[in-house]
Amino acid sequence: MNRLIKLLLSAVGLLLSAQGLAVDKPFLDIQHWQTQKGIPVYFVPAPELPMLDVLIGFYAGSSRDGKQLGIAALTTNSLASGTKKHSADAIAEQFAMVGAQFNTDVSKDLTIISLRTLTNPAYLNPAVTNLIEVLQQPSFAESEVKRERDNLLALLKYQQQQPNVMAKQTFDQLLYQNHPYANPEVGRPATVAKLSHQAVRQFYKQYYVAQNALIVMVGDQTLAQAKALAEQISNSLPKGTKAPAITAKVPKVQTQLKEIKFPAEQTHIMMGQTGIDYTSPDFIPLTVGNYIFGGRGLSSMLFQEIRKKRGLTYGAYSQLSPLLYSNSFTITLATRSEQAKAATKATQKLLQNYSLHGPEAKQLALAKQFLIGNLPLQLAGNSAIAMALLKIAAYQLPLNFYDNYKIGMEKLDLPDVHKAWQQHIQPDQLITVSLGHHDQQ
Repeated sequence: MNRLIKLLLSAVGLLLSAQGLAVDKPFLDIQHWQTQKGIPVYFVPAPELPMLDVLIGFYAGSSRDGKQLGIAALTTNSLASGTKKHSADAIAEQFAMVGAQFNTDVSKDLTIISLRTLTNPAYLNPAVTNLIEVLQQPSFAESEVKRERDNLLALLKYQQQQPNVMAKQTFDQLLYQNHPYANPEVGRPATVAKLSHQAVRQFYKQYYVAQNALIVMVGDQTLAQAKALAEQISNSLPKGTKAPAITAKVPKVQTQLKEIKFPAEQTHIMMGQTGIDYTSPDFIPLTVGNYIFGGRGLSSMLFQEIRKKRGLTYGAYSQLSPLLYSNSFTITLATRSEQAKAATKATQKLLQNYSLHGPEAKQLALAKQFLIGNLPLQLAGNSAIAMALLKIAAYQLPLNFYDNYKIGMEKLDLPDVHKAWQQHIQPDQLITVSLGHHDQQ
């Protein structure tokens, strides 16, 4: 009898596993701890390939620029432009010799230093040594900072010729106003031109410290090896202090239209308002609602109405963009200038109808099926997992965030989505930016 019971229990367990029920394994086997200097570490072992991805994040994004717009980007870009021991070329050569990839990036919230390396000690150890040298001993020589400043100015000049970039920057200004998020991540030409190597050194000294950092690792390491590596990185940084919370408030959205003349073949339109953050109980229903409305690509309601039915654009989409201190909901499209007003009006009407009536049952079922089924694909591969961990770390989300996301998605029904949409999206309170040849309308 005992043997029969065991067989039955085993069969039930296999059935539950096949159906993805209670015995599901977690999406990510996250190990979490703090270094002796207090840096939070998030690690997922991935022994399938002899590789390791390391992300070091600092709360040193463009929202910390203050009046020196662009200083976060310039500091990040100048980091690998030479150390006290090696030139920029020598640093790049040392990474290349061991097949390692080193990159930097800056967002509104974070500066991110990334390393991808093989885990054989003959390759891993030199790569990590080189990484630590860059983190610990950047020279920020005047000539090198000037070169990076010139590169940044060239990028800004290029961006000023891109209508989609200019539309986004204008939208952020109107939405966030006096909040630091109103400013572009790479600054503005007038401010970047004035940035000095002394300013870069001061920004680095203030923000590139252990108390202001986080570490993410994914790859072929044991927990003991990961802890040792985290301590090695942590010990290379001064303890410092964490950047203070940004207390500036984002004002309530005021309906407005900003038309900007721009020499582009099409008029670029961005409309939206504040959105929602990851920790809100309405994050999942609003995410699904947005997916149905404009985040589903060619099959979204927005694309079907504005592109397929009316032929007003080649593409249109909507998205939610949560940040650490605020967030946004935006709709983006481009159309021929003579059709810009018609496209804007049709988009606003569609949004009003969707807010009034909500999605249909079939639309919700298809959305849930895709979003749940696609989740494992979003977390496939070391780099994808590393970015998922970075989101959990930066926004201090629970370790089982993605498991809760799946469970919450499965429980979702039509009233949940419609209620969340009506509560957070106000179609009559949109900021609209229209950038193009308005004299053709």
